[in-house]
Amino acid sequence: MLKLYSPFAIKFDGLPDIVLCCVDVSEIMPHEEADKRVLEATRKYVTRSNRIKDPIIVDRRTGVILDGTHRYAVAKELKIEKLPAACVDYADYRIHVKGWVLNILGTTPVPDELAKEWKVSGHPRPGRLTLFYRGEFYASDPGETMELLRKARDISQRIEETGGIVIRDAFPKKGIPAIYLPYPSKPEIISNAIMHNLYPPKSTRHVVPGRPMNLNFPLGAECDIRELIFKRTMRLLRPQSKIGKKIFEEEVLYFKRSTTVRYGHYCYRVAVL
Repeated sequence: MLKLYSPFAIKFDGLPDIVLCCVDVSEIMPHEEADKRVLEATRKYVTRSNRIKDPIIVDRRTGVILDGTHRYAVAKELKIEKLPAACVDYADYRIHVKGWVLNILGTTPVPDELAKEWKVSGHPRPGRLTLFYRGEFYASDPGETMELLRKARDISQRIEETGGIVIRDAFPKKGIPAIYLPYPSKPEIISNAIMHNLYPPKSTRHVVPGRPMNLNFPLGAECDIRELIFKRTMRLLRPQSKIGKKIFEEEVLYFKRSTTVRYGHYCYRVAVL
């Protein structure tokens, strides 16, 4: 069980309990590799703004990072000892792990090659990669999830090397080729993370109802969650709410600066541990 610093528990009716806190970087671990381009963008943001944007999401029982691999990697590079986190019980049935879809733009021969190599399928198949192309589904041979996700990474590289563009999204975009990715189960994610057998970058998509957003933590300051949120309004946004350019499938706990201490009307109980 992780040691939690400056814990602040937030409870909403019908949603998983979330504890905002700080955790030792040395006690948490990723389950995915870092993407070089995302890592570079995250590094630039942190060093220029001198802030960590939003708490990472961590399983309180094991210390496995569910969301925040790149912020964790940058923290290790900068030798930051503690990170802000939203700690959850990963076993909670309301927290889901899902897969991604690779939408393919541009002119590339890869979809044609895959359609010839894979077998026609009436729908996306579990335990396989599935291509939707020209109104038809094509499924790869079955395999282990880790093996298939690594194969999908290689396919993405081939697409980009041959003039295409890969856009990772939660859902396919109408009218363009798309590859549906399989995803591991929660026990597989925990087991592989503990063994340091990491999945390729962005292999999983975690849906965490009530995830906290719009909390930026200054570097170099004492990691005090209570001080940070003392003068902020908390509001629970409905599923499919748009924040910036991203639409969130789950409810989002959105923090906003306020001159008075008050809480959004959706929140019925806030407890300081």
